[in-house]
Amino acid sequence: MVSGSMSARTALATAAPTASGATKAQAELQLFPNPTTADRIELVLQTASEQPATIRLFDVTGRLMHQETVRLYSGSNQLHLVPAKTLPAGIYQLSVAEFGLSQKLVIK
Repeated sequence: MVSGSMSARTALATAAPTASGATKAQAELQLFPNPTTADRIELVLQTASEQPATIRLFDVTGRLMHQETVRLYSGSNQLHLVPAKTLPAGIYQLSVAEFGLSQKLVIK
């Protein structure tokens, strides 16, 4: 979902409802800037509770390119991802499974 009040480079994703209509957890994900460079992957996770979460970055073939477990706190959590190896330009999928969040990331 893209919020009209946010810049064109920042997208907002919210947890998708499950079959029962409830969300996995209350959370929102923002990636910025997007597109970005491999050394500047910034994200903000808004959460309703404190818990660990695993952030995963996949390439277009589904190959895991980066994984990082972080401790999230209730409220806004600003994170800077630093992949162990340089990521080539392309389209990636960033996911936070604990919240059912996933968003496209373009690296130029």
